[in-house]
Amino acid sequence: MQNELKQAIRFDDFYALFGDRGVIAMAWWLGGQLAESIREEQWSFPFLHICGEAGSGKTFLLEYLSKLTGPQSVSHHDPVRTTRAARIRTITNPANRVVIYEPTAPTESEFDWDELKALYNTASFYIHSGNTAESVEHTFKGALVICANQPVEYSEAVETRLARIVLNKSHHANPRQAESLLQLSAEQAGIFGLAITRNTTKLLNDINKLAPTYTAALLKEHGDQLS
Repeated sequence: MQNELKQAIRFDDFYALFGDRGVIAMAWWLGGQLAESIREEQWSFPFLHICGEAGSGKTFLLEYLSKLTGPQSVSHHDPVRTTRAARIRTITNPANRVVIYEPTAPTESEFDWDELKALYNTASFYIHSGNTAESVEHTFKGALVICANQPVEYSEAVETRLARIVLNKSHHANPRQAESLLQLSAEQAGIFGLAITRNTTKLLNDINKLAPTYTAALLKEHGDQLS
């Protein structure tokens, strides 16, 4: 990462607060801006599950990441309290590069986490348009974050499609860096999203070039845990 970009997004303060977990989240967020193209080449893009007790910095982390690419490209949604049609409209809205699922405590709901399985790959949904029998195709092109205080129980199929980051309250030990990120404006941080736009082709080429090497390394070290 170039020094100018690191300084603009206050990366050193970010790393002091969130460490390696933060870097993983930032890398996923960058990939999320290119999720449609990554799926075309790699056939999949993982969901990101950010978990941790109340006060562990989940919202803080997501607010910072949203500044990097513009809050207007992020949509927050409670899947438990909405209909399937509403969920489909949210996740397939092309303006939503990242959709953040923030489930409330379980209630009587039709929602099933297995509904997410198809979103790991490119998924199309058909829902009726108005009062007619005509169905309209909606395609998922973005990336999905799940953020919740309470534990979330998934099926194995969903679990294997997740990248999970567990946060704690260690960032409270660095109030100066926290204040620095709070003061960072979306306009200042927007250089990150601009860099993605300007270097999309190179980023995708690098991802496609390096993916086989990293996949082989993961399979060699953690093959018994991967499916």
